[in-house]
Amino acid sequence: MAEEMQILREFRNEYVLTNAVGQVLVDLCYRVSLATTEFIAKHPNLKPAVRIGPVPVVAMNTAVVNISPTVKTLMAGVLILVSIVVAICAARPQNRGSKYI
Repeated sequence: MAEEMQILREFRNEYVLTNAVGQVLVDLCYRVSLATTEFIAKHPNLKPAVRIGPVPVVAMNTAVVNISPTVKTLMAGVLILVSIVVAICAARPQNRGSKYI
């Protein structure tokens, strides 16, 4: 997976480590990675999920690292729009049941 690891490194260096929140997130990941690795080693049934789980992340990072700045801006706009819609939906009061039972 050397190529995939390089893509993840590029994404980390170009996008995540360029801001304080990303730096904190990477630091947290490095702090918990050893314990996580040990936990997975003790639970072999988790290994297939750990191998398959990063595939969408690698695919997304590959797209972000290899696309033009215009497309990156468009993707960021779409993500912001989706985030706003999700936030509005989450903040709306929910009808949690019927008055008539």
